[in-house]
Amino acid sequence: MESRPRVLVVEDDMLLRGVICEQLAHAGYEAQGVADGAEAVRELRNGEWETVLTDWGMPRMDGLELLRIITGGWPDTPVVMISGEPSEKAMQALRCGAFAWIQKPYGPMQLLQTVRAAVERACVLRALARCRLKPE
Repeated sequence: MESRPRVLVVEDDMLLRGVICEQLAHAGYEAQGVADGAEAVRELRNGEWETVLTDWGMPRMDGLELLRIITGGWPDTPVVMISGEPSEKAMQALRCGAFAWIQKPYGPMQLLQTVRAAVERACVLRALARCRLKPE
């Protein structure tokens, strides 16, 4: 049996986190939600995730700080930022390495299409890394 792509959902709003995880699970992903960036880092250390979907504004660690940690420690894990913040923050996140930015409010299809693209990107990056590691 093939494993389902794993998506880590980082959202401090418990209700929204649950809705996103349910949408992703319904679409065939293994989705797990955490409340903030600190919890996300702990989960990243404990397992492999195909992508991280994170809110911008959260307690303890905001999405931008989490993005910087992920791009430094897990560069083959695309990060999708979700926020209602102004567009200049979107540009900042993209400059810092975010795979994509989803502006709130958004539709379920936009979310699923973006996550699908991020998961595909992770697969490509990991396949390239495996090719580079093989002895000749």
